[in-house]
Amino acid sequence: HIQSPYKQKFAIPRQPRLVPEAKAKLIFAPDFNREEFVRGIDEFTHIWLLFRFHETADKGYSAMVRPPR
Repeated sequence: HIQSPYKQKFAIPRQPRLVPEAKAKLIFAPDFNREEFVRGIDEFTHIWLLFRFHETADKGYSAMVRPPR
């Protein structure tokens, strides 16, 4: 899971690097917390994370979204 200082989506700054002291952590589940899974990652500047909205999974899927104001 991802641990960040932001608890609500509308609290996240819209512009990257707006709050440089706000750091997030990627926490691996015990079965995936192995060094070989991230070997060589320091050679890259960016990674793509795929995730699931676990707190809304029981509400179903909707292709419509409400962008922040």
